[in-house]
Amino acid sequence: MDRFGVFVDAGYLYAASGKLLFGTTDRKKFSLNFESIVERLIALGKKDSGSSYLRTYWYDGARNAVPSAQHLIVANLSGVKLRLGRLTPHGQKGVDSRIVRDLIVLATQQAISTAYLIGGDEDLREGVSEAQERGVRVVLVGVEPLNEQNLSPTLAMESDDVLVLKRDFVERHFRLRDPEFVEVIEPADPTDVEAHGGVFALAWSEKASPEELGAVIEQISRSIPPEIDRQLLAYGAGALKVGRLADEPKRQLRLGFGNTLKSLGASAPTDEEEDT
Repeated sequence: MDRFGVFVDAGYLYAASGKLLFGTTDRKKFSLNFESIVERLIALGKKDSGSSYLRTYWYDGARNAVPSAQHLIVANLSGVKLRLGRLTPHGQKGVDSRIVRDLIVLATQQAISTAYLIGGDEDLREGVSEAQERGVRVVLVGVEPLNEQNLSPTLAMESDDVLVLKRDFVERHFRLRDPEFVEVIEPADPTDVEAHGGVFALAWSEKASPEELGAVIEQISRSIPPEIDRQLLAYGAGALKVGRLADEPKRQLRLGFGNTLKSLGASAPTDEEEDT
């Protein structure tokens, strides 16, 4: 089957791009527009391979393997499969093994002919080799500058080709967060339901266009749009580790979402400010 798949190690993408653009690997300090970078990576694959697209696999770590608000945004993108490992004090666990497994399974099933792997860890080499033995061309995609800190030399040698994402490719998808909202990324108190609503509001706003943000802010005094509300409640249930939310937690989640979104809208630069 002449198709390609995209395999994104989010930890690598965040760390390498954050270091390049902002001089930090602390992902709390900057945001990523998931939708736009997925679209660009698909376009890169189509141009390079000349074949059709299967899907994108997005790999990341999560505390107790519970999806964060950002993960839920990714999971709801068309054609994207979210794969989560565990986030521990010592780093991510199980992410590389999930990438290796998917490469081998898709190669064995002849579901893809080319794999674009955004990652740099030596532990991925086994999956690359196994996929190649089954006839898959594996293209390693790295973020400049390529060096031993962000890309394993042996992984690069094992791959069929290496593509480099230049600064002008990645910078349009990342931006520094307003320091005022950096701490919103994760509630200080995990039982604070309203704070979880604020967490989801920040995650959603970072993938929304200014027009979408303005439209939803205008509407939330009446109600949250159903699709966003569904995602908000799904995230809240996961974050609070309950199977079903009662009416009061739902109210608090929606209140936190609405208040935070209004604050974000109030802090957003106007067209005049952006032009200066």
